[in-house]
Parts: sequence; structure tokens; C-alpha cells
Amino acid sequence: MDRDAISARSLAYHREQQCDTQWRDFLSVLVAELGQLSGREESLEFFRHLGHRLAERLPLQEQDTLHGLEQAINTHWRRMDWGWCLFSAQQNMITILHGAWPELDKRPGCLWPLAMASLLEGLYERWLRGQGGGEVSVKMLTAASGEPMEFCYGR
Repeated sequence: MDRDAISARSLAYHREQQCDTQWRDFLSVLVAELGQLSGREESLEFFRHLGHRLAERLPLQEQDTLHGLEQAINTHWRRMDWGWCLFSAQQNMITILHGAWPELDKRPGCLWPLAMASLLEGLYERWLRGQGGGEVSVKMLTAASGEPMEFCYGR
């Protein structure tokens, strides 16, 4: 998918959603403080763990196709107002593009994009393992403010 198509998809998503700001400052401060108190790596591992737990609360039916899995996950994202995902099968892995993710803090150097990416790593990992993927991990490739996040699942 080219950059213009990705931008158009994110803009269309944002036009359809209502942005709720009641938790924005609280969550931004919470993430920053967790990073300060427990250290960056430990706090990111905590968010990955939270992603696993959240996936347990948001179960997926077994899907026969990658497209079906993408649609099932996007149903959760629409309900939660957490953006959209696009799956792409590669030779030895699946790449996941996650756009229009909740950006609570856009200040340079803030921990929010990495915390959100870690949370999504945990969610996608648990969901893919639940589809019969075994103990393969999901890894974040890119996580920058204003851009879709990219993840890979494979060896």
C-alpha cells in the first residue's frame, strides 16, 4: 500500500470517529511516570504484558484466512476507537500495519508511542498465537508519532 493510500485510510478513519479527551492528560502522565519510576525497558515490558491481558478480554474466533483475521481485529479496533490494521503475508512472516492509533502525547521524546507499540505487540502476539501460531513473537519495526506503526510476526 503506498503512502498516499495509507494517509487516506487514516484520514477516513478519523472522520468517522469521535475523539474522547477525558483521559488524555491522565494517561499521558501515567505512562511518563511509569517510565520514570520503573525504567524505560521495564515499563515497555509492562505494557506488552497489558496487551496480553487485554487480548484475553477481547477474544477472537478462529479465522480461516489472514483477511478474516484482519477483519475480526479491525472490528475490535473500530469499537475501541483504536485505528485500523492491515495484514500482509510475506515469505517467512506477517507484517502488520496499524494506523490511526490513539496518540495521547505528541511531545518529542515522550514514551507514549513506544508504550502504545508495546501494548499492541502484546495484543497482536496473543491473538496470533490463539490462531495456532505457536510461540512466535510480534516485534515492533516502527513507532513514530503521526505515522502508522509497523510490526512483524515470524521467525
